[in-house]
Amino acid sequence: MLFDGIVKWSDRIRLQLSRHDALLILSALGLICGFVAGIVIVLFRLLVESSQSAILPGGGAENYEALPPFIRFVLPILGGLLLGLIFLRYAKGLHVLGIPRVMERLIYHQGHLSMRGFLLQFFGAAIVIISGHSVGREGPHVFLGAASGSLLGQYLSLPNNSIRTLVGCGTAAGISASFDTPLAGVIFALEVVMMEYTLVSFIPIMLAAVSANSVSLMLFDGERVQHRRPMYI
Repeated sequence: MLFDGIVKWSDRIRLQLSRHDALLILSALGLICGFVAGIVIVLFRLLVESSQSAILPGGGAENYEALPPFIRFVLPILGGLLLGLIFLRYAKGLHVLGIPRVMERLIYHQGHLSMRGFLLQFFGAAIVIISGHSVGREGPHVFLGAASGSLLGQYLSLPNNSIRTLVGCGTAAGISASFDTPLAGVIFALEVVMMEYTLVSFIPIMLAAVSANSVSLMLFDGERVQHRRPMYI
């Protein structure tokens, strides 16, 4: 009886979320998505920045010019080889990640992103950044945030319109937690990824950006992100 009651309650929630006016529930989900995406971005930053501090002279992030010339030459090659091996073994036809992948999945697949893509982006982007390749963090952070929202929605068996909103929430959360810019995350998610301004999407996305930023500031003890210069994806 209890199990049947839970199933019926879950079905009612999913039915309500399929409506265009499910603002309250979507707002709560956006808040949760922001916390989840914020934790993912913090873990990614810790992996990259701790690795850079360990291998770079002086412990400074992106201080690659202080490395000996031979190390500067070899490090990107090793990173590229390792990344190639990982994609050769695990990609299984998945070769495009970052923002283009998020937009393609939103347009053609209702925002459904896979765990394989999430793991490839997390570890692949970490490898290329740590090894000094000329890539930025914006693309990986957007993808990781969007994938966190998409996977959360799929895990909860939410309808497609809710998963699309959670992808936007994750996008805003990823930018907010990465660069301490919640407003920029909201605008980017609405204009570039969602490509729409509606009350039903705006409030959950705004809540996700704020909650992700709070996670980042709490875990980094209020430390401001210093890597704000424009970087190509």
